[in-house]
Amino acid sequence: VPAGQSGRTFAALSVPRKLVIMFGGPFANLVLAFVLLAVANIGIGLPTSTTTLGTVSACVPAAGASECSQADAASPAAAAGLLEGDTVLSWNGVPATDWSSVQTAIREGGTQAATVEVERAGSRLELQVSPVLAERQIAAADGTLSTTLIPVVGISPTAELVRSDLGEVGSTFVSALGETFRVVITLPAQLVSVVSSTFGSAEREGGVVGLVGVGRLAGEATSTETSFGLAGSALTLLQVLASLNLALFAFNMIPLL
Repeated sequence: VPAGQSGRTFAALSVPRKLVIMFGGPFANLVLAFVLLAVANIGIGLPTSTTTLGTVSACVPAAGASECSQADAASPAAAAGLLEGDTVLSWNGVPATDWSSVQTAIREGGTQAATVEVERAGSRLELQVSPVLAERQIAAADGTLSTTLIPVVGISPTAELVRSDLGEVGSTFVSALGETFRVVITLPAQLVSVVSSTFGSAEREGGVVGLVGVGRLAGEATSTETSFGLAGSALTLLQVLASLNLALFAFNMIPLL
C-alpha cells in the first residue's frame, strides 16, 4: 500500500461500507437472474395450454395404466367424434376462454351429457359428450397423493408459447427466489444424502449438483428436442441459467467464514 493510501483499503472501511462491497457480487447474480427470466418469459414466452385439442384418447385406461386394452371402452371424446385439432369454443354453455375453464366445466358437469361446440376446419359443430368417472390421483397442497373418482373425457390440449408481462415476471421471480432459499436451507440434509450415496450402498436420487452437473443440465437443455423447436431449447437454457444465478445469490447470503 503506497504511503498515505492506507485509508482507501478495504480493511479501513466501516462495516456498513464493507457489507455494501461484499454484497456487490451476489447482487449482480440477483440482477442477472431477473434479466434472464425477463428475456425468457417476455421475449420467448412460457408454454401455455390452449383450447385446441392436441390428443383424443381412444379409451379411458384404468388408473395406473398408460395404454388401452381390449377391455377398455372407447373414450367419451372418441365416441362423440372429437378430433385432434378441434378448437373448443364452449362446453355445456360455458365459453372456453382457456383450458382451465374447459377443465372446470367438465368437472362441474359430472357425468351428465354436455353440448360441446367446436371449430373444425373453419366450421362450427355441436357434439354431445358424456364424461365417465375414472380413478385418478390428485395431489394435495402438501404434496400427498390421493385417489378419487373424477369425470374424464379423454382429451388433452396443445400448448403454445405465450409471452408474460413485467408484473408476471416479477411474481415468478419472487416465487423462484423463495423456493431457492428453501432449497438452500435444506442443503445440509441433501449433502448427507450425497455422502451416503457416494460412500455407501444407497442410490442417489436427485439432490444437489456441482459444476459438472450444471454443465450436464445445460447440455441436455440445448440438445433435447422440444415441440417449440429452437425457442423451446433457448427457453429451457435461460431458465437453467436464471436458476443458477438465484442459487449463487442465496448461497452467498449465508454468513460463512
